[in-house]
Amino acid sequence: IEGDYCKFFNLYLVLLYCKNNMEVEGMKKIILSLFLVLGVLSFAAPSYVDVNKIENDGYKIAVNNNDTLHFAKGTSSGNIIVATLFFVDDGNTDILKQAFKTGIARELNLKYTGEVDTKKAYVQKSTSNEEKYSYGYNVIAKKQKVKGCYVTVLILTKKELPDEVLDTVADAALMDIEGYLK
Repeated sequence: IEGDYCKFFNLYLVLLYCKNNMEVEGMKKIILSLFLVLGVLSFAAPSYVDVNKIENDGYKIAVNNNDTLHFAKGTSSGNIIVATLFFVDDGNTDILKQAFKTGIARELNLKYTGEVDTKKAYVQKSTSNEEKYSYGYNVIAKKQKVKGCYVTVLILTKKELPDEVLDTVADAALMDIEGYLK
């Protein structure tokens, strides 16, 4: 399992940088600074990912390499959407769930509070005292739309979402991100 965590190191670095720069004014500046500092490492996303459509839809790509495509944007309602596609043949959702609980959540000052199992996703819930967000919902697709491509969507928001709506929120988030897969 230790080796599998290394594959998710890029996400960890991006989220750590994002956390350390949350005091920067405005979500656009946060995403822009992520983009400028990390840059696009290489244009290595598989051909089944529509990178142009991702950018046209307002996402800023922070990491694009052989293992990971990581992109984010702020919404008009003040939420932060952080999507990550992991390109691994030997991964599984348990590794993604554990990586969030043991590393990513801590680095974003999120306190893991539990998990909701929906029809299509695992939704890891967390709380925070950060100024920009109070709640985090890490959505992990149960099934791969494309073999070897694991999809996660982290939703950071000021508003708590009741468990009753998490199924709808998870489905919508996954449909949005999986729409970039051809």
